[in-house]
Parts: sequence; structure tokens; C-alpha cells
Amino acid sequence: MAYWRRHINSALLLGLLLLGGCKDREVIIADKVLTFRKENAVEFSNSNLSKNKTVIPLETNEQSLIAGFSGVKKDDENLFVYSRYRSYPILRFDIRGNFINKIGISGNGPNEFIRLLDIEINKRGSTVELLTNQKVICFSYDGVPINSKDLAIPAHSFTVSDDFYWFCTSNNRIGHDHRLYVTDQNFQIINKFLSDKTNLLPFDEENFYQSPYITFREAFYRNLYTIKGDSLRLAYTLSFPNMEYPDEIHQMDPNSVLYYIRSLHTADLRCYLENDNYIYMFVTESSAENKYGILYHWIIDKKNHYQEKIIKIIPSDIMINSYLCQPQLLTEDNLLYFMGYMIENEKDDTDTFINNDLNPSIVIIHIPELFN
Repeated sequence: MAYWRRHINSALLLGLLLLGGCKDREVIIADKVLTFRKENAVEFSNSNLSKNKTVIPLETNEQSLIAGFSGVKKDDENLFVYSRYRSYPILRFDIRGNFINKIGISGNGPNEFIRLLDIEINKRGSTVELLTNQKVICFSYDGVPINSKDLAIPAHSFTVSDDFYWFCTSNNRIGHDHRLYVTDQNFQIINKFLSDKTNLLPFDEENFYQSPYITFREAFYRNLYTIKGDSLRLAYTLSFPNMEYPDEIHQMDPNSVLYYIRSLHTADLRCYLENDNYIYMFVTESSAENKYGILYHWIIDKKNHYQEKIIKIIPSDIMINSYLCQPQLLTEDNLLYFMGYMIENEKDDTDTFINNDLNPSIVIIHIPELFN
């Protein structure tokens, strides 16, 4: 419950931004507004979302236990499960769900960490990089430490594109005046973006997502970006009619903002994935009357006049453990990955579908079938 109360109250606000940086370069802008119309949503039971899915149970043993609300990233042969803001090691599975090994050790020693913030998979080098408190630690797939680099930027999340490193500070302005930085491999700043003023406190969340397009989004802003090399592109601006946050939240006392927004009726984006064919977005609708809000899977077919499917999920105490509430990544061949338990109805019995002694499963949906 604490997870959802912390994560469900975020928003996407400002319009197009003129973004300064070390080179005084502007962001590349694509002029496209995506308007969310919840009246077009269909109930989950009337959709194809759960049909023809592939389920991969993740092996459970004493070494491979997965914490709740973990994330997953992959390469062609491996799945890497990680728990953000915790001290647990990364768990490596093969593509069939068999456990292989742990990566990383909790502690204060060399190549150890107290709080894992994010991970990045380097397929070419078969390495995993861990972002922890102002440090990036690199491991081989087998869990052998390779190196550790100090990071001056107070980043909460990161990604890598063509050997350029991107770091998001999530409103942490201590010694810095922007929210997004691009650096070289030695973490020397090349450019910086998103410098608008806000009183908001840092917000623990995922900003970058694994899909053929490297995507970026933030809580409390309504712009969606893609990253390539050292370039940032404003891909879309979101519109949530009658469900947007007022501009004044950026000037309010930061300690009172969350109490204020919980009283509003708003919509927010929690995940943004994109490839050449589709845009996938995970939307949360929040109000003071609804404990968990309403969740939507919003999929847009780019090759078919931006035809869309919006699938509505009603969460509950049991549903928040469902794979349907935990989208993870999108592949080039239009496979959408989830991770969670096989719960598809808020009336499903908890004891039947959630065994605390077993790991959740990877669930894969072929997006084109949603449009059939």
C-alpha cells in the first residue's frame, strides 16, 4: 500500500521547454500532442490483453528470492531482476527463467552498495552497471567486480546511449541547477537539460525505460522524450483533459504538495515505452475517493494512423501484485514484458494466486494481437 501511495501521486505538467546546457544547445522538438481520453477505455475483461500470453515462471530457491515490486531488464539470453532503493543484489536468470547467479554485494566496502538506484545492461561488454549513491559500479555477468567510478552528480536514475551516460537528478539541486545531464564515459559533463525552477523535492522513481527507443519521463511533467547518443528529443506532450495538475504545485511549500495533490482528481504516466511500431504508456488516475486509483494500459499503433487501445484495470489489495500492474520493457519485435503474479481479477483469491514462497513470473504479450 505504501508503494502505491508514494507512486500514484505524480503528474506531468509543463509545456514545451527551452533547454539550456553547456553548449547552449536546444532540445530537438517534435510537435505532437497525445490526448488521453478515458471514455475510450475498455474493461480488461473485454480486451485481448491476457489472451495468448507467454508465461515464464522465475525459478525460486534460497538464492533467487525476488523482493516485491522489483524491476527487470534483459538482453538476448538473460533476465536481470533488480530492486530499486534497496540493498538487494541483482538476480540473473536465463531467458527460460532458470536462476544463474547474483550480481553485487550489500555493504560499505569496495564495490559494495547500501542503496541500489538503477542498473544498465551493456550487451556488447556483457557487463552490468549499478548506480548507487553518487557512484557507478561495473560487474561482469558472472558477478565479478570490474571497476567503480565516483559520480559528482546526485543522480537517482541513469541510462547509456552510444557510450554517453545520462543521469537524472529528479529535482535534487544540491550543487546543480538542472535535472538531466549527459556525460562522457569518465562522467565529465557534456551537456545539461531541464533547468526550469521548481520547489518540488526529489522524487524516487524510474525515469529511463528499456525499449528500442531509449525513453525518458518525469513525475510532475507532461513531456515525453527519447534519447540517442548525446541528443535529447521531445517526442510528445501529453494532455489529460480535466485531470491535469495546476501549475502552482511548483511554487508551493514542498512539504505540503503531496497532501494537496491527494485531494485532486488527476492522471499521471508511470511508464513510457516505444519502438518503430507502437507507443506503450501506463497511466494512473487518482482521486481522494479512490484508494488505489484506476490504471490504464494505453497503446498506440504508429503505423496505423495512431489508432489506440486503452485497457482499464481496477486495482485492489490483491491486484497490485498482478503482472498487469507492473509493465517492464518493450522489444523490437513488439513483445511487451510484465513481471508479477498471475492475478487478473480483483476477486481472485490471494492464497491461490500469491504464494510468498514462490517468485513472480515474467509475462509476455504480443502487442499486435491487442488490435485484432
